Amino acid sequence: PLVEVISCALHIKNVSSPKVLHYYQRCIDAFNTEIDLWQSDERNIHELLDNNLPQEIIQHILAVRRGRFCFDPPGFDGSYGVLKIQME
Repeated sequence: PLVEVISCALHIKNVSSPKVLHYYQRCIDAFNTEIDLWQSDERNIHELLDNNLPQEIIQHILAVRRGRFCFDPPGFDGSYGVLKIQME
């Protein structure tokens, strides 16, 4: 989920923190839905988000789009895995 990517970029553990939700809403305002963001090309992401989000968040979004993430440790028995994003 996008909130996890944003919280990872900001080094905030609580995905429902006001700061994370603020940037999440900015993304939704720019793309209408989270699915639209994930399906958009990189140029469009830059055009719509460059003035709305810190570059750190944009770079994390792009890394996830490129498949450079994993969950370590993975989730099991009802517990969630921890998102790890591999930055260049």
